[in-house]
Amino acid sequence: MAKVIILSGPVQSGKTTTLMEWVEERNDVVGFLCPDINQVRHLYMIESGSLHPFEANGVHDEPTIQIGRFTFYTSGFKTVKSWLSKSAESDARWIIIDEIGKLELAGEGFEPELSRFIDSVRRNVYNPTLIIVVREQLLNQVIDKYQLHDAVKSDILNFGNVILTY
Repeated sequence: MAKVIILSGPVQSGKTTTLMEWVEERNDVVGFLCPDINQVRHLYMIESGSLHPFEANGVHDEPTIQIGRFTFYTSGFKTVKSWLSKSAESDARWIIIDEIGKLELAGEGFEPELSRFIDSVRRNVYNPTLIIVVREQLLNQVIDKYQLHDAVKSDILNFGNVILTY
């Protein structure tokens, strides 16, 4: 079974930035990150290095979904869902999912592909370490929904020490 690290903390506490910096120094990581660039969320596919608009600002010419005060392009969710459907058997050492949030808890967003992906990765013979980003206030709900009770929980201050044990 794969090892799971949950990187959790308050909104805008540096979770994604910490992972972006960490990923820059590695070549054994796949998955996706959602960095804010000029205060707009983007989708960064680690393996390909591709960057896609994710958060829609102002007028948009493609389908979107509203999440609270944010509007996201549905194409970003499709990109991730497609990647999730194909990548569960990756032989990468590290897999990053940034992030699991309210939509996924409601069965939307990256679902149902995300649930299948997590289940598949946890059975993977390559035994990758799965790093999942979760906002602090959703931590217990995510642990319960995805049965991650055995996961190691970390914040950005302890992340460096936690990954050294893997």
